[in-house]
Amino acid sequence: MIAAIDLNSDPTVTEKLKNIARYQSDDPQMQKVKEDLKAAQPPIAVRYSLLKYTLCCKDAMGHTYWSPFLHTSLERQVIQFVHKALGYQSNDKCNVQLAHTSYCKHLGRKVSNFML
Repeated sequence: MIAAIDLNSDPTVTEKLKNIARYQSDDPQMQKVKEDLKAAQPPIAVRYSLLKYTLCCKDAMGHTYWSPFLHTSLERQVIQFVHKALGYQSNDKCNVQLAHTSYCKHLGRKVSNFML
C-alpha cells in the first residue's frame, strides 16, 4: 500500500486553470492579442493561437508546441504549485516544467523571485 502525499497546495489552482479562458478574457492586453488574431495579422499569428477560446503562445526558445498564456493573477499560484509538486527542487527544474506546460513572460525572473 502506498501512502498519499499531502503537498499542502491550494486545491483551487486546478479549478482556476480549467477556467483559464475566463481569466484571459479579463486582461485587456490578452484581449488585444485575441482581437489581432481574429483580424488574421500574419506576424502575430505565428506566435499566438486561439485553441478552444484559450490564448496560447509559442515562446522564442524554439519550442514547437502551443502553451496556454498564464494570466498574471495565476502566475504565483501556479509557480508555487509546481514547486511543491516537484518536491521543492531547484528553480531550474521548476522553470523547465513551467516552460513545457504554460507560457509566462519573464518566467525565470518570477521563479527566482519566488524562491527567495
